[in-house]
Amino acid sequence: MCGIIGFTGFDDELAAKRMNASIAHRGPDQDGFYFDSNISLGNRRLKIIDLSEAGRQPMHNEDKTVWVTFNGEIYNYKQLRSELETKGHRFYSKSDTEVLAHGFEEWGDALPARLRGDFAFAIWDSKKKKLFLARDNIGVNPLYYSFYETGGRNQIAFASEIKALLLHPLVKRETDLQALNEYLSLRYPLGPRTLFAGIQKLQPGTFLEFNAANGEARVGKYWNFSFAPARETEAFFVDKIRALLGESVKMRLMSDVPLGAYLSGGLDSSFIVALMARAARESGAASDSVKTFSVSFGQPTDETRFARLVAEEYSTNHKELSIDVSNAVQSIPLVAWHLDEPVADAAAIPTFFMARAVKPNATVVLTGDGGDEVFGGYARYHRLPRLHKRAWIARKARHFAFLARLLTTREASKRLRETLANARDRVELFLAYASAFSEDEKKEFLKQNVWEELKEFPSVVDEIKPFFEGKANYADELFNFDLKTLLPDDYLMKVNKMSMAHSVESRVPYLDSEFISFAATIPHDLKIEGSRTKKIMRKAMNGFVPREVIERGKWGFNVPTRAWLGGELGEIAAQLLSDEAVRKRGLFENRLVQSVLRNYSKNEAYYSRQFWSLFALELWHRVFIDPPEETALRAPKSFNELL
Repeated sequence: MCGIIGFTGFDDELAAKRMNASIAHRGPDQDGFYFDSNISLGNRRLKIIDLSEAGRQPMHNEDKTVWVTFNGEIYNYKQLRSELETKGHRFYSKSDTEVLAHGFEEWGDALPARLRGDFAFAIWDSKKKKLFLARDNIGVNPLYYSFYETGGRNQIAFASEIKALLLHPLVKRETDLQALNEYLSLRYPLGPRTLFAGIQKLQPGTFLEFNAANGEARVGKYWNFSFAPARETEAFFVDKIRALLGESVKMRLMSDVPLGAYLSGGLDSSFIVALMARAARESGAASDSVKTFSVSFGQPTDETRFARLVAEEYSTNHKELSIDVSNAVQSIPLVAWHLDEPVADAAAIPTFFMARAVKPNATVVLTGDGGDEVFGGYARYHRLPRLHKRAWIARKARHFAFLARLLTTREASKRLRETLANARDRVELFLAYASAFSEDEKKEFLKQNVWEELKEFPSVVDEIKPFFEGKANYADELFNFDLKTLLPDDYLMKVNKMSMAHSVESRVPYLDSEFISFAATIPHDLKIEGSRTKKIMRKAMNGFVPREVIERGKWGFNVPTRAWLGGELGEIAAQLLSDEAVRKRGLFENRLVQSVLRNYSKNEAYYSRQFWSLFALELWHRVFIDPPEETALRAPKSFNELL
């Protein structure tokens, strides 16, 4: 992967170089630019394919009328190159990037639909004075843009990360209140919005064409998928999973630099490593050519023993990396800087440290991300459909929810009643169960004037209702919602930015476009049976992964938040969310913010969502919004710079 920037409308080499330098972590190997009177393009290159000087970006076609700056990998580029060569196109490199320049010449806006990969790119057609932006099918790679006016005409700037856009002289740093409303509910803003007013993310499977001559923009969708269960046997699906996922893994093994895989010992990463090892054997390579990495954070739910089982099964070149998190708390501001937007998820922290530990050993890693969303790995995929199906029982049970007060707090028991009371409505049930703040809680927490402003926007209920129309099984609707919002708007951005903070490229075989389209045809009852998750995946893993791994439960990252809050993080949170700080920010009722800090230890499952939402939002303001406009944004080294 790399980092890309650019803008139309005027020539400002200094601005372009400042923007490009801000994302040097995405491409420490090389920088490059293309300028003319209508466009500025920049690239920070992380060398993966064709390490020679010929692979320097931006790249061009034969007569230098088409220029491209590219972030990602095109896994079918060799096939496309052969096809283009038969049509008379001449190449000067062995890079997958150059295929985009010639492909756009040949196919125009039909190009993205021909690509199989993880990508975000910008192509400038100097003859037509048009800029073409595109993002991969599922949203693995980020791409942001902002419109502005200069010389009485609309223009556009784009970048791989928001921090680069904020260094453009005409892009403002302001909070988008509608996105804030979404964030408080979902813990992320729904695309195309970001927390920054006027800055949008290009949606997955989408392109944007901008005419620099007249300032007009056109957005098009080149790929989508829908859930349509197929009437096939279980054996058919098992065979198809193995074949298509195996193909996806093989495609993602192309690299001219050291490559490996994260191996947590969970189902998702274990299956990927098994398929990698088998692909190596088929190609005649030794098993120990497959590098695997597991990381230990010294927690009771350490998964390294499961990872060891898989590594021993396939004799991989396995390294267990112990992560020293003694300075983890002081690293949180730097994590926030790399994320660009507040992420109400403590798992971003170990992901950051994991990439840093792996970097000396590999530049490219395959991950198991997306396996839960594709195969139904979260408890809500079976809990919510069962509650919805038995709504009449759930509604009666809400009258006894007061008993939960014996075990937890008033606020948590109130949320339980709200969840049970909304069991009939799919949207309301989902939000009551999954939100950081329910609608009632937002009304209580937010200052009255802020709440009144947010009410001017469509409610989150109305915004997500199209995903829950009741035409499909409720579980399929939940899968669809997560694949189209949670992954591209939250989880994939976290993985991408935490990895690229250390110049590590992460690849996600479960999110291959062909595999996603197939997975959407698997009936939900083959994914989940009762409370057993990933049923069909476990069957597909038989004979590939040790039985002990297949039968294990889900753990995930175990971030020691409670221990941190009892020490250094607690002291920092008390300052970051102090009475004075909360009043100065002017968003929330101070007494309710303080209640979250006090009650965290009483019900971590409930209050962790609210704590990290409030904490990350305040931290984001201090890193990105509060610095004066004339101050160049920079990465904070510790909390001392922000308190």
